[in-house]
Amino acid sequence: MPQDPHSEMQQAPATHETRWSLVALAASPEDSSVNAMDELLQIYLPVLKGMLNRWPQLDESTKEDLLQSFVQKRILEKQLLSKADASKGRFRNFLFRSFQNHIVDECRKSANTKRSPGKENLVSYDEIQGGIGESSELEKAYNVSWVRNLLEEGCRRLEVECKQKDRMDLWVVFCERLKKPFLEGAVPMPYGELVELLDIESPSQASNLLVTSKRLLRKYLEDVIRETVNDPTEIQAEVQFLKKCLK
Repeated sequence: MPQDPHSEMQQAPATHETRWSLVALAASPEDSSVNAMDELLQIYLPVLKGMLNRWPQLDESTKEDLLQSFVQKRILEKQLLSKADASKGRFRNFLFRSFQNHIVDECRKSANTKRSPGKENLVSYDEIQGGIGESSELEKAYNVSWVRNLLEEGCRRLEVECKQKDRMDLWVVFCERLKKPFLEGAVPMPYGELVELLDIESPSQASNLLVTSKRLLRKYLEDVIRETVNDPTEIQAEVQFLKKCLK
């Protein structure tokens, strides 16, 4: 394996459309809007589902029902994306408010159906009405879910780059010392074990690999963030927001 962990690695290019470009394309009547809509949903539905973890008592079926009804009723039928405006703030904030309103509406419908025998509730109003009132906690859950999604995408790009550059030593150290402990709750692998696993010279070399992988991850995260903002000057503010959510 190469001894210089940084010299052969290059910043991964940002190949995706910006989120606002995707939003505009998904909202358009063009045939390509279908693919843009699919890509946008792949990015944000996991974030919205993570927000629903605010209510651990909700089963997976109920969560899926809430997500699918949001897509059908708000995004498709009411053409929600056509109302998004980059000049009024970040798209993820717009989406949060829209999904929160959708949950409130479904709660109200659920409460009404309790008075209509024979009708099946989509979601139990009693189960989640308390959480709806705690807007700050709900938004916190949404932000944490968004940050987790962002980190997973950054990690995915780092893994791709490590494979392309034949630098799996970087990826293994990063995975065992950071990714698995942070995202999966695993115990960090001791440096001594990494030395044996990778057949490298010393724990200090493993530590240097970790430093390099963290530096590279920051670059990939900035790439992902760059795709979510309308103004490049907002990138550093978003990085600080990410750090705040991780505390």
